[in-house]
Amino acid sequence: MVNEMNVIIQELVRRANEESRRLRVLEQRMDMNESKISTLEDTSNKKFSDVKKKIASMSSDVESIKDRLNRIEDAIRKIDGKLSKTARKTDLKEIEKMVEILNPLNNNYVTRKEFEEIKDKIYEGGD
Repeated sequence: MVNEMNVIIQELVRRANEESRRLRVLEQRMDMNESKISTLEDTSNKKFSDVKKKIASMSSDVESIKDRLNRIEDAIRKIDGKLSKTARKTDLKEIEKMVEILNPLNNNYVTRKEFEEIKDKIYEGGD
């Protein structure tokens, strides 16, 4: 009976040792999985942080572009307003023609004295 008890105790010790070994293997796997999960979390957090920074940078760039576009639009409006007040090419040509017509240096006007002389010649005999 003592022998049977020893066999039973040995079997129980063997089973306990086997279960302890299995438990250690499971704990090691669990530690590895926890380590992998922690690494994944760290990587995910870093990537998320990088994405947030990039989005913030892009948002800042978009705001800067909006401001520049607004300034460009204002400048275009000012230029358009100034252009509407300036003379057009056709206006300048019309003014040029008027000046040519009214310019006494370019036209052959008769003075009063010349007119009188021509008139007297015509009435005197036609010479």
